[in-house]
Parts: sequence; C-alpha cells; structure tokens
Amino acid sequence: MQVGTSLDCNNPCEKLISGSLPSQDSLDLDKLQSSVYFFADVVNSFRFVLSLPDNRIIKTHHGDANPVQALGLTAGFGLILGPVTMFAASRSLKNSCKLGDSYHIFLHAFEWIVGACETVGGASLFSARVVNILNNYSSISIPAAKLVSSTLTQIGVRFFGIIFVYMLYSSISKVLEARSLSGKIQDIIDVPVDQRKKHLKSILFGSGVENQFSYNKCYINDPDTKQCEVIENIQELKKQQLMRIISEETYCKLQQLATNQNEELSNEQTVNLVLSIQNELTKTQVTQVSIAFFSALGTFSLIAGNISTGGALSVAASITWVITSFGFAAIDGCALYDKVKNQGLSHKDRKVIAITSLLFASITSMSFLMSRSTSAALVASSILSALFSTSAVALSFFSWEKRKKNTSEML
Repeated sequence: MQVGTSLDCNNPCEKLISGSLPSQDSLDLDKLQSSVYFFADVVNSFRFVLSLPDNRIIKTHHGDANPVQALGLTAGFGLILGPVTMFAASRSLKNSCKLGDSYHIFLHAFEWIVGACETVGGASLFSARVVNILNNYSSISIPAAKLVSSTLTQIGVRFFGIIFVYMLYSSISKVLEARSLSGKIQDIIDVPVDQRKKHLKSILFGSGVENQFSYNKCYINDPDTKQCEVIENIQELKKQQLMRIISEETYCKLQQLATNQNEELSNEQTVNLVLSIQNELTKTQVTQVSIAFFSALGTFSLIAGNISTGGALSVAASITWVITSFGFAAIDGCALYDKVKNQGLSHKDRKVIAITSLLFASITSMSFLMSRSTSAALVASSILSALFSTSAVALSFFSWEKRKKNTSEML
C-alpha cells in the first residue's frame, strides 16, 4: 500500500470495484482445473463403460486392453492439477494463518494434502498404465511388469480414495453452511426496516463489528491503523467463510446494500434480495449433495473393487464407477459452463484450454490407433478424438478472431 492511500474498511469489495481484478489477458487456473476435470470425466465415462465385465452389449475383447489402458493415461494430468491445488491451498493457508482462522487452516491444510494425493496418485496410475501397455505389446510376458503395474495401481487408487473422502467431507460441510445462511437470510424479512442493514452486517462481518465498521476509514499514517487492520481481518475471515457457498458477485452485492448509508432496504428490495440469494443457496445445496452422493459411490467402488475377487461385488463396483464418472462429468461440465458464462474466457484461458484439448485428443488418438477395426474401443476413441480436436480448433479460432478484432479496434 502506498503512503497516503486511503483504505475504506467499509468496503470488502474495494479491490473488485476499483478494478484490480485479473486482466482480460490473464490465466484463470480455476477455469483450467474445471476444464481438465470435465475432459477427464468424459474420457473416464467411456473408459469405464468399455471396462464393464460380462457386458452383452459392449464387450471389451482381450485385444482392446491397450486402447482402454491408453484412455486411462489421462490420470497423468494429476501431475499438473495436483501442484496447482497445492499452490492455491498454500496461499489460502497462509491467509488463514494470518487471520487466525482455525477452521480454514484445517480445511486448506486438507486441500494441500489432497493436491499431494492427486499428484502422487496421478503419477502412479499413469506409470502403471504405461507399464501395462508396454508389457502387452512385448512378445514376452514379464512377471515383474505385472507386479510393478499392480503395485502402482494400488498406490494410485488409495491416494485417490483420500480425495473422495475429502470431497465427501467438504460437500457435506458446505450444505450445512448453506442451510445456516439460508435461515439467516430468510430472517431479514421479519426484521424491522430500520434494522435490516444491521442484520445484513452481522451476517457479512460478524456481530459486534457492524457499528464501528460502518464509520471506519483508515490511512496508512493514521494512529488507528491497527484497529482498522483488525476489522479488515474479521471482514476477510467472514468473506472466506461465505464465499464457500455464494459467489463473489453476490457477496459484493450484499456488502453494498449493507453499507449504503443513503436509504433503508424497502420491502420490495428485501424480498428480491432474499429470493435471489435463496435460489443461489438452493443451487449450491443441490450441487454439493450431488457431489457427496457421487463421492460416496466412488468410495464404495474403490473399496469394493479392492476387496472383490469377482462375482456380483465386482460387477457392482464396475457399474458404480460408470455412474460416478457420468455424474461427475455432469457436475464438472455445469460448473465449467457457469464459470465461462459468468466470467468469460481470456485469451490465455482459451489458448491453454485449447492446448489441453489437444493433449486429450492425442491420448484418445493413441487409443484409436491401438483399437481393433471392429471394436467398441475404436468407436469410443474416434468420438472422443473428434470432440477434443473440434473444441481445440474452435477455441483457437475464436481466440484468434477476438485478438484480431481487438487489434483492429486499437488501430
């Protein structure tokens, strides 16, 4: 902060409103993660269907083992997503430690562990599938290769099991937080008009802070800077808690209404506000319940697949894997769509996601080349290759056209 620059403690969205958002040409790692998860879910959906045992409609013949293994190479993206998750968690953990927020310290520490699990699990499964492919193409079966592949697979499965446990815990906690906030928001309707802003402030900033918060303006050379810093920390702490279940746009809207000194909240404004936030919270709860359900299914599939030696339990594990993969494909696809719809894509976002699409196209093309001429794997890999190649070309073309237009406007 520059000397003499004022900081309005009354405005938790100061950076957002003042325009210090990421530039239109910056890379949003959150969108990149969402796109990779969605692409991987789509590939896994096809892979698990092809791997169904004793399927009378779609059979995976012995000669199709390699193309199915090739589709599983997408697990290697954990080597990218894992470190990204660890980096984001480390940054959030540092902020939570500064604020003394024990709950979020635990949460972000868990996220860091999840990123490490994703890295190790992705590397293990990727390596196991490479070993399987090389061994299957070898003219001589190597017993050691099977042992290495089996060991690496078990390591990867166990680390990904930790991720499912985290997702289950995180989604349940978000549902409970959303239900609590929903009740507080609904109570605004019954609060007297002249007390509604105070009620909003207690939700946003915590009780006991709203009175001094409303009138505090701090300067770097002001003797009360420390007091303002404490209030800022409380504000940031509550913001972190709320933004687990509502968007930053909604948070800023609430903040602006709560701190507007010009007028009270009318009945019409209050009803519209409550309906808008309740709709968002309902969507959050439905999404998180879905994540919890499919995380539980995924956990069951991992356990059942590891303890079963065949029969009904093995079939149940395979079927639940298919349901889980399709479920997460739908969830991650909707999440990616919402982010792109609400925030758009920068030039770098498009470029990086296009490159990611090409990498997925390369993996599915490898599966296509390994497939038998009349197999289901050939059809599946050709569809996936076409989808990823088309998306890469579309993203690249749109990005190039947009940059060309911006350049011409500048001239």
